[in-house]
Amino acid sequence: MLHLVNGDCFADRLREVVPGEDVLVWREALYEGPISAAFTDPATREARQRYFTEKGVPEGLF
Repeated sequence: MLHLVNGDCFADRLREVVPGEDVLVWREALYEGPISAAFTDPATREARQRYFTEKGVPEGLF
């Protein structure tokens, strides 16, 4: 069985609980940080970049 999870921490724990099953981490950042209806506008992109930089996420991963 394939388990899709959002986050490495949860994936590690799930692998302990269900050894031998496939666990795929789906890393989606859209649910976190500032967002606007005009997702691609420069102000939103800059705000998201600041947010993730402050959280310690390396540039290029968001």
